[in-house]
Amino acid sequence: MIAITTLLKIKYERKQLVKSFLPKYLTAVCIDSRKANEHCFFVALKGDNHDSHNFIPDVIAKGCTVLIVSIQWFNLNATKYQTTAFIAVKDTTLALGQIAQQHRATLPVKIIAIGGSNGKTSTKELLYSVLSTQYNTLKTEGNLNNHIGVPLTLLRLTKQHEYAVLEVGCNHFDEITYLCNISDPNYGLITNIGKEHLEFFKNKAGVAKAELELFDYLRTKKNTICFVNYADTHLKNYADKKLSTKQKQLYACKTGFHGTLMGYTPHFNPMLALYQGNKLISTPIVNAFGKPALYNATAVACVAMHFNINLVNLNYALANFVSASSKRMDTATYGGITFVNDCYNSNPDSVILGLDSMRDYTTTGKKYLVIGDMLELGKTSATEHLAIGKYIAKLKLNNVYLFGAESTQTLKGCGVAVKNKKLYDNKINLAQDLLKLLQPNDIVYVKGSRGMLMEEVTNYCKTKLQAE
Repeated sequence: MIAITTLLKIKYERKQLVKSFLPKYLTAVCIDSRKANEHCFFVALKGDNHDSHNFIPDVIAKGCTVLIVSIQWFNLNATKYQTTAFIAVKDTTLALGQIAQQHRATLPVKIIAIGGSNGKTSTKELLYSVLSTQYNTLKTEGNLNNHIGVPLTLLRLTKQHEYAVLEVGCNHFDEITYLCNISDPNYGLITNIGKEHLEFFKNKAGVAKAELELFDYLRTKKNTICFVNYADTHLKNYADKKLSTKQKQLYACKTGFHGTLMGYTPHFNPMLALYQGNKLISTPIVNAFGKPALYNATAVACVAMHFNINLVNLNYALANFVSASSKRMDTATYGGITFVNDCYNSNPDSVILGLDSMRDYTTTGKKYLVIGDMLELGKTSATEHLAIGKYIAKLKLNNVYLFGAESTQTLKGCGVAVKNKKLYDNKINLAQDLLKLLQPNDIVYVKGSRGMLMEEVTNYCKTKLQAE
């Protein structure tokens, strides 16, 4: 049961209706008119390109009898629905956050918030897999890590949950602070500080300021822990200056928890050696692709040790990990050709990690790179795309297929050192040209920002190869 009558600053309320409907019906929150029913209360959200108030007649027709709406909509429309209870507020999105905040406050669950520029979703998924071996754990679904997704995750919490792994994201200042105020995390982990959303943050110092809002929140609270990637300069400097010994646990350093890459399986799953100080504690295999898995698994193992996860359970969870997204470092083989989909997001640091993994990958076939634009880089876009091209040339990777206007600079950066390279303005044409060259044992790495939809290349190739 989610009680709401005392949670909001309500200007208009049909009190008797709300009082009568709550005990019998309202056990869930809904923001999707397609999923509305008589057992939920509906929050009508308004975004830049979508307004759920337009679907209120459909929601009411489906039996939903209590709705949170904007004051403006209420004043113009409420009289049409005399048997519906409305709670009218100035901002329905803030109201959703308030409801989630109050719901979370009623539960003893321990929340681990995960932020950072790269790897936070993969780290969240890995940590959930590990904690779930011993505890009743909830996680953020997908990457619902913003001012709407975080409240929806919190509203799924029940008294049975012992832990929740919550992803928190940002592309503007103060967003992490807002999410922390709602979720009140007990623990925090920032994967790294990288070149993300430079259109808004300008530089890595700006990124650090935004991401470190998580640690800023935790250090003002009692009995909280910050898990610190001590190999990251920004995070190390923050921890040294602002966190007490009791407030931090260090990893990726010789004095704390750290891991080394021992090699790869034939499927390019990393084999790790995990240490606590000088003591070797585990040698797991991580069922994920390439070098990023080393960093993600090391962070997860550090948290797991804090929560007394049995090493057998840790190793099992890492070895049997299944990615929640087919667009995030997902590996699949069609017609003897391996495709690595890393299409969920992209920035300079994550591209470099992917390229490093391709350099290290051993195959009797050829290696192909399919790379789309990195978005939201602002004024630094041309420079960063040029640098990626130069890095490809430095690694001596050939067979580069590029897509997008910004990738003109990547093509330029490749220079004469990269023999087979081409820029496309059509992904189907790119895929068709790629298929003419691919042979068994080849590997194709596909990367790009979410808006570039680079998985369309993989999907096209998959369909054609399976039809053969």
